[in-house]
This record gives sequence, structure tokens and C-alpha cells, in this order.
Amino acid sequence: MKFCFGIVASIILLFYGSFSQNSGIRPTVLLKGRVLNHKTLAPIETKFYLVGEDGKKIQVNSSNDGSFNIPLSVSGNYLIQADNWICVDPSSINIKVASSYSEQDVTLFFLPFESGLVLKKVQGFSEPFAHLTKGGQDALSLACNLNKNNPKLFFQIVIRVEEGQFKEQTKLISEGKKKKKIKITQRQQAEEFAQALISEIRNFLATNKLPERKYSINVEYISGAKGRKISTQKGKEKKQPTSSFGKENLEIKIETVLRTDLPNSK
Repeated sequence: MKFCFGIVASIILLFYGSFSQNSGIRPTVLLKGRVLNHKTLAPIETKFYLVGEDGKKIQVNSSNDGSFNIPLSVSGNYLIQADNWICVDPSSINIKVASSYSEQDVTLFFLPFESGLVLKKVQGFSEPFAHLTKGGQDALSLACNLNKNNPKLFFQIVIRVEEGQFKEQTKLISEGKKKKKIKITQRQQAEEFAQALISEIRNFLATNKLPERKYSINVEYISGAKGRKISTQKGKEKKQPTSSFGKENLEIKIETVLRTDLPNSK
């Protein structure tokens, strides 16, 4: 009898050991909170995704009062993505799974995709070097990533170039046997700089698979006391009063979006 009992006990222990390893019972963080409209603070009932560092998506559904909860068993930084919204605060959540069960609360603020919505405003470059900064690359990457899940969005990229960063120069050129001095104005240098920067932006977007048909690039030339001249790709210009932009010289915003992409925002 003792021998039989020992066998039965061993089988039971083996069963429970196997169950605990394979049943998914692991240390877990219960992520819970609410989704609110950033403008109105009204709760949002919607679907969104937590995107892990491995690129895998975890679907989350918020109820009509904006509340949600989802168990997570893997530590890491999770980006927040949605089909018809952009999460403006926070844009990611860091999850640390401990040795025992824990809970983490967060309030997510979303904005609906709509025409004119500014997605990023950063120091994207530094004159006189026509190279994108890390912040500029990240801002452009945001548009590329949004395009993957929202192909009906059309983006506008605005770059602001200060003419005062360039000095008027004199250049000696040859005309037959004669040499002639010509002046290269601040504006001419700023335009040359802008074209080089546009080329770098286009190359970056092409590498990240954002087609040219999905965006426009506008250049604003800041010319001090004369006001700010805005030049578009179509060659049109208009003046606006001078204002200080500080270091935010690259702006990414939604120019147009089809109405079928817009949710019934509350």
C-alpha cells in the first residue's frame, strides 16, 4: 500500500508541476487604466495596440467609459498604436514584470486623425549643415510608421530655414577671358541649403517606404525684419509677420485624411 501511495503521490506532483509550467501561470503585470480624448477629456471606446520591442502587437479594447485592462507577462517598452487615433501622452509604456503579480495604472490621451493635426515639431536640422538630426529622423519615422496602418493619411512636412544663418558672399566666375564678381545672397544660399535638405528628407522617407505621393514638403524662409516668406512646392510665396521658432525647425502634420478614416470622436 505504501508503495502504491508513493507512486500516486509522485504522479500528482508531476502533474501539478507540468501544469504550472505549461498553463501560462507566470508572473504578470495587470496594465489597467483609461483612454481619454486629449482635447475634450471624454472617455474613448476604441481598439488600440501595444507593440512590443519584438514588433508583436497585443490588441486592447477600451469600454464605453474608456477603461481597459490587459495582463502582460513580458517586460519591455511597449509603443501605443491605434488605427484612427494617435496617442499623444504617453507614447509608450515601460512594463517591468516582477517575481509576483502586480498592477500598473496609466491614463492614455488620444487625438483623432484630422486635417491640420501637428504630429511632431522638433529641431530637425542645424544650419548650415543639411543633415537630419536624430530628432528629425524620429519625427519622419513617425509619419512612415503611421502610414503603414493608415494608408489614407497625407502628410505635410514643413522646414523652416533662417536666412540669417548664411552670410552674403562674393564669387569670382569666368566669362570667356574675363573674370567677373557676382554676389550670392543670403536667400540664394538658404534656397540651396533647403534643396539639399529636401533631398536628404526624400531619401530618408524612400528608405523607410513612404511614397512621394503621400506627402508634400513646404519651406518657410525666415528673413528677419522683412517678415517670413513661405514658399511651397508650387512656387507660390506669401509673407507672414516674423516670429521666433526657436529650435523647432521641422514640423510634421496631417494635411488631409479621408472622412472614412475618421472615428466618431466623443
